Amino acid sequence: MSARTARLPGLTAYLGAQGWGYSVLDGSALAAGCKANDSSIRAEDGRLRLVSRLPVQHDRAPQDAVARGPDESGRPTHVLSDACAVPIGAHDLPLSLKESEAGVYLEPDETIRLNGEAITTSRRLRAGDELTVGGRSCLLIRVVG
Repeated sequence: MSARTARLPGLTAYLGAQGWGYSVLDGSALAAGCKANDSSIRAEDGRLRLVSRLPVQHDRAPQDAVARGPDESGRPTHVLSDACAVPIGAHDLPLSLKESEAGVYLEPDETIRLNGEAITTSRRLRAGDELTVGGRSCLLIRVVG
């Protein structure tokens, strides 16, 4: 995926939480791919054809360094609810979240479910976790950049 796509809030955390690998391409990847495949995207007279995709190179393995994305910690920075991202630590957030250097923690509360489960002890939160409060769901995301 492009670096721009990888910056979408919560996308890389979600992909990682699902166990899906991905690669983040640098900004010159499209131009380099077109140049490397110039002979297959030009007609015999030299004019460009309509390019909808480039051939897949099976000799390259995905880079392990980006398999989990740019944020290895998965620490959430915002709570996404009803298309609004509220920073963790905001005063109007109706959740009992505690921040420390070790991470963001949810304090036990019988009205809150974490990823569908009731919690009875303090739990460390990760980007991609889903909280349900009074029938309303919100997603923990990490905003980067």
